[in-house]
Amino acid sequence: MHGMSIGIRRARRARRVWRLNGPRSCRIELLTLHPRAEHEALAAARKQHESEQGRRLYEQRQGIEGTISQGVRSFGLR
Repeated sequence: MHGMSIGIRRARRARRVWRLNGPRSCRIELLTLHPRAEHEALAAARKQHESEQGRRLYEQRQGIEGTISQGVRSFGLR
């Protein structure tokens, strides 16, 4: 199941500048609302990554992915 995205228009400068310049002085930010089960799974994964063990596992993963990336770029491995 996919989440729902909502566009939020946010002025880069003061509101009165937005009125003068129109929507070009604004930017759109997306807020994605996930279904409850997906949200809870993401929250649990983020909490795990904050722990010491989670950081160590992430460091290992970074090292492995870096090695694979180097092999692909340097030697065309796939």
